[in-house]
Amino acid sequence: TLGDTEHAITAICRDRDRYLAFHKDGAWSISFADDSNLTEAYPLLRGMGCAATEGVLILDCDPVVINAGGIFRLHSTASEADTFSFTRLSEPITDRLTQSFAENALVCEDPVHGELWFCDPSAEEVLIWVYSTLQKQWYCFDNISPSFFFRLENQIGFASGSLLCQFTEAYTTDGGFPFTAYLQTGYLDFSSPEHIKRALRLTLCAEGEGNAPQITLESEGRTVRIDPGPIKQQNTPTVFDRRAAIGRFRLLRLTLTDSGGKNQRLFRLALFAKL
Repeated sequence: TLGDTEHAITAICRDRDRYLAFHKDGAWSISFADDSNLTEAYPLLRGMGCAATEGVLILDCDPVVINAGGIFRLHSTASEADTFSFTRLSEPITDRLTQSFAENALVCEDPVHGELWFCDPSAEEVLIWVYSTLQKQWYCFDNISPSFFFRLENQIGFASGSLLCQFTEAYTTDGGFPFTAYLQTGYLDFSSPEHIKRALRLTLCAEGEGNAPQITLESEGRTVRIDPGPIKQQNTPTVFDRRAAIGRFRLLRLTLTDSGGKNQRLFRLALFAKL
């Protein structure tokens, strides 16, 4: 009997000794009496619901919901179970989410890698957004248009047309073509935007095979690209130490680009500049 035409139930999840039944503008708390089949239900979370059908995931016992405001983690304590705090996980990617994302999003959890997966299959450009619960960081990939996700033997899979496809970490190329991955920072001011910096130096610590990722540095007036070179095959990671002839600058943005067909691990990238 819960919900109505304007507030249809979209998702249900377990919350301690009860269930939460979400609609787009809030949720109902549903609990069962210990000595009978009777249930008790009352509304809560007004203004913080879930618009996506089956769009609730669980992160460390906290519900993660999708609505017009983005992707939110809801947290309460055992002593005040009906008082929730809200954390917007999607803050870093707010400007990249489509208008239809809230209602059409597909979700999936990858507990093996500690990831939450999100996708709007109705978008003009379909992007798979992945949230790392350990690093609290977002990354995405494209060229996949799933109609739903699934898990099989601790691996994520998806449906595409009449095919069921599964992700694997065994491949380092896509049909013979290398994967291209990049990481771009915001503009860095080295905690001193008002001062002009000079004599830029960077270090990169990496291990694996092939060449280390290309580094692109952009200041207000110049762009410099650095190819650190091959990673040494040794028992310890390779440390690259390079100077960048980028001249004087106030702000600096860095992009790492890896188009190789090899598995690599990057441990640390550091920038140093003099005022």
